[in-house]
Amino acid sequence: MAKTTKRITSIQVQELAKRAVIERFGLKPKTAKDYAKAKQAVQRTTDGLPRHLVVVDMVVRRGNSILLIRRGNEPFKGFQALPGGFVEPGEAVEKAASRELKEETGIDIAPDKWKLVGIYSAADRDPRGHVIAVAFTAWVPSHAAPAAGDDAESAMFSENWHGYPLAFDHEQIIQDALS
Repeated sequence: MAKTTKRITSIQVQELAKRAVIERFGLKPKTAKDYAKAKQAVQRTTDGLPRHLVVVDMVVRRGNSILLIRRGNEPFKGFQALPGGFVEPGEAVEKAASRELKEETGIDIAPDKWKLVGIYSAADRDPRGHVIAVAFTAWVPSHAAPAAGDDAESAMFSENWHGYPLAFDHEQIIQDALS
């Protein structure tokens, strides 16, 4: 007796990929760009090898102020956070820091201007899984004005950053950058 193989359509594959991303990372792709990122995330996790996701977080300083964004997505939707995001495959972390800062705040900092704050690798620092953060700091001129973009609801410089509940371990990263 011949064995039959069930074929699935590309639409079904897309739906399976979306469900996998929602379950694994808590993401809900809404746009084509979101879906492309989600598809990459699924491809990186389907071969059975353990994956540690890498993000960059940036402490951007202007005088006595720290640049914060209000997160537009889960986890920690609505919380203040440092600008940052996932490092793309093949991307240097310094370039990822510059790209994410530009996407979320409109501020340009050249990759060679970042100074390393530290690496944050506690397995429970992010509810989406084991996410390793590479944190950087840089100064911007007093006229630098952020404008929220990408997944940031708002962006602002704040001297009173410790007055906000911060996402992830961002309070520790800021303290380390200031010490």
